[in-house]
Amino acid sequence: MMRCAVPGYGHRDDGFTLIELIVSLAILGLILALLPGAFRLGQRAWETTARIDRSENRMAARSFLEQRLAEAVPVLIPDPTGQRQFGFEGDGRRLRFVAQSATGPAGGGLYSFDLTVEPGTGGKALVLRQLLAVGSRAGQGPGSADRRVLFDGLTAPTFRYFGSMQDDGDRTWHGEWQSRSLLPELVELSAGHGAGAAAGRTFQPLVVALRLRTPP
Repeated sequence: MMRCAVPGYGHRDDGFTLIELIVSLAILGLILALLPGAFRLGQRAWETTARIDRSENRMAARSFLEQRLAEAVPVLIPDPTGQRQFGFEGDGRRLRFVAQSATGPAGGGLYSFDLTVEPGTGGKALVLRQLLAVGSRAGQGPGSADRRVLFDGLTAPTFRYFGSMQDDGDRTWHGEWQSRSLLPELVELSAGHGAGAAAGRTFQPLVVALRLRTPP
């Protein structure tokens, strides 16, 4: 029996059929529709991680400042001219104190910690400079100080000091500490957060009790 050959029967040209093309376009459209959501989800995850990192950095900075400030000592240290001056002084925008540090930039020893309010990212920054106060390398100039940004994005960093500047004086809050022999009992740092991820959040005031008030 002879079979008639039908042209094209059992043979398929390379390429897509109309049905396959429609299905492919539908899948592509679905993928494109899901991409913005995936990008937003990834961005939110990134922002959440960044907020956690910033929060951990703030907690570490608070802990470091609390520990060092609580151990401030009432001592006289030499200034760049060789004159000896009281190691604690402060006003609303700057605080300098002396404390022991076992892990300072020049090794263990007595260090001067200088806190200043400077321009920062999205507001003001609280910057710490740590410099050896006693020893052969003491006071070798600003370039040798270890500089660290403790807090950034602040609107109004402010220091206050509680105590009496005289042995028999009234104990109250001061915007500036002028005593040249006594430390305050408490030091407060308050500041409001600026714009950005921290908008609307309040910087919790940091209040530190100083353990040593008078020279030993």
